[in-house]
Amino acid sequence: RDERAAVAVAEMCIASGLGLQIDSEKLGDPFAESPGQYLIEIDTQGEGAIAAILKSAGVELIVLGRVTSLPAALDIGRLDSNRSRKVEAHIFVDEMTRAWRGTLDW
Repeated sequence: RDERAAVAVAEMCIASGLGLQIDSEKLGDPFAESPGQYLIEIDTQGEGAIAAILKSAGVELIVLGRVTSLPAALDIGRLDSNRSRKVEAHIFVDEMTRAWRGTLDW
């Protein structure tokens, strides 16, 4: 299982103003910084074509989740054995933005 950086996911939400629904089982260690990995947003209709291009280059595409517009929040969770979604973290984008801007020395 590849490790992904939760920081990059949060930054994408802050930059776009959109939310993300992430599968925590695919996220790995949420705060690990690993070289050679990219977090990209792709249209679901082009997912097969992108996966084929990446595979031909020896790169694996792992779909972590989906972009959401309402509510604009980062939602990290997983499916339980009974197929209900267990939310492990739910943070609104405006809360993340305020926390991020609060650390900057304006």
